[in-house]
Amino acid sequence: MLLLYRPLFDLVIYDQCSSIPSEVMACRKIQWITVVITILVAHSPIEAFQGFLGYPSSSGGYPSWGSTNLPSEPWWKNMRRTSRTGVNSLKAPAYSPGQFSAGPQYCGTSPSDPFSDRIVGGVEVVPHEFPWVAKLFHDKAFHCGAALISDRYLLTAGHCVTSHIEGTSTEPRSRRGDTINYEVKDPKDFIVELGSHKLKEKSGDVVRKKVIRIILNSEYDVFASDDIMLQSNDLAILKINPVVFSDIVSPICLPMMNARVRDGAKLIVAGWGSTLTETLQDPTTKLPDALQKAFLTKISHRECKKNPYIGSHLTKINQMGEREIFCMIGNNQDSCRGDSGGPAILRTPQGYVVAGLVSWGLGCNQKNYPAAYTQVSSYMDYILENTRDGKFLPHKP
Repeated sequence: MLLLYRPLFDLVIYDQCSSIPSEVMACRKIQWITVVITILVAHSPIEAFQGFLGYPSSSGGYPSWGSTNLPSEPWWKNMRRTSRTGVNSLKAPAYSPGQFSAGPQYCGTSPSDPFSDRIVGGVEVVPHEFPWVAKLFHDKAFHCGAALISDRYLLTAGHCVTSHIEGTSTEPRSRRGDTINYEVKDPKDFIVELGSHKLKEKSGDVVRKKVIRIILNSEYDVFASDDIMLQSNDLAILKINPVVFSDIVSPICLPMMNARVRDGAKLIVAGWGSTLTETLQDPTTKLPDALQKAFLTKISHRECKKNPYIGSHLTKINQMGEREIFCMIGNNQDSCRGDSGGPAILRTPQGYVVAGLVSWGLGCNQKNYPAAYTQVSSYMDYILENTRDGKFLPHKP
């Protein structure tokens, strides 16, 4: 028998692969089915489904795309599991229905529709349009973006929490090829700010938390390619003391494990990064006063590698495949300095999902210059394994 997924969270076992109109499915390996069955026996159904497929609806059930009003094309495709840490170590994040009665009931909910406006260039968002977008300060200076995923965990880019080591290190942390040595910064030097709209927010509703732990992806690496730095497995988890969910502070949904965004899909990148065109990321560039958003289009990995601007770098670092990153491009829109670590946001019927994290690119707002984003779905085992004590909200049913 073969195991199939049907977006978002419907588990089906078939004797053979089959195709269903407007849905894209892929077969699981038989040996992985054995692991799933083992977990179903060892834990409750809720735990088993949470660990692999996300989080339950408030009624305890699991929404099926077959019971919702579907778009003409699915967002996710090519579901396949390539876990490097092993599924046996996974345990579902804790969740108790009604636990956050004072705040939103579901993850990935917005007071407005971020996709309602057609824009050219970054524009200021409606205040608290993205209640999961956070500012990350280092040594009291704005440094990067981040995305809240539970009451005490955020995702950001690995390069936001590391610094390069000059010269040769006696204990190099890099593991592949011609890489650059680095070290993880002290979490005590970081502050997370949630519920803010302005870059220099003065509102009393803003939530500020010290970072108490940084969990850098164990496979993170930094590569030099000509005059730019390329990050591989560019993902880190930030732990803070718990926040109380509200209309201005709430988590974004996590993607299904190893799901892929379809080529041509529209996503939003939100952050306080530069809105000016830059061929080089000039550190003196003035940042916008308020949170900005931009629509970007996901392009295929093949198209990204063929691009005359970014493709040569991907070719040099041939280990950097579709599992690790995806590329997006915009019409006079882009992510830029200051946006690093912030979420690439995908709309689904069950809520807004953090599909990617701003990783690296060449310049800013340059025509025909794609940028690279960390593929969050490829790291769901790592995320779930390291956020076991977090309280998560479910997807909308």
